[in-house]
Amino acid sequence: ATRALSAARDGDAILASGSFRRAALTFARAEDKLDSPWLSGGLAIPGLAPNMRAARELADIGTDLARAGEDVTTAVKPEALSRALARIRVLDDPYLIGPVRDAVDKVQRQLAHADGEARRGVAAAKLGPAILGGDGVRHYLLVVQNNAESRATGGFVGSFGLMSAEDGKVSIGDLERTAAWNE
Repeated sequence: ATRALSAARDGDAILASGSFRRAALTFARAEDKLDSPWLSGGLAIPGLAPNMRAARELADIGTDLARAGEDVTTAVKPEALSRALARIRVLDDPYLIGPVRDAVDKVQRQLAHADGEARRGVAAAKLGPAILGGDGVRHYLLVVQNNAESRATGGFVGSFGLMSAEDGKVSIGDLERTAAWNE
């Protein structure tokens, strides 16, 4: 699953899809083993029961997310990440043993990070067309700073110009020196 996420972030949809598929199969096999009648007796043992439930839930969440991961390589679905994050937060139990606690914490951190990335990606996808002139020509002030003379915002403003965007095409007009402002 980690390899799949890395491939997806790098834009390699084919590798990501295959890695998500393999992760889903691995998580599903773990789920089957944890749901077997041989291990079900562990749910009656006080110290073991919360660990069994947590391991089962982790395997189930992993299966769901890995299966959804194949879709994520083509479409971001932040609601699936949010649901998984809510499910994993319920697993906070004082009787979890170290390895299970570590797995829960690691998955929770990764889901929280991925959830934030997905939400920012969706927001950018919604705003992008308007910013890039999809709704008509947009004009922006472009200010070029020179960090040779540091200022609070990064550097001395040396040049400025007008940047325009229309139908996804960005163009920059003539850049002028800031001395023109003083004249």
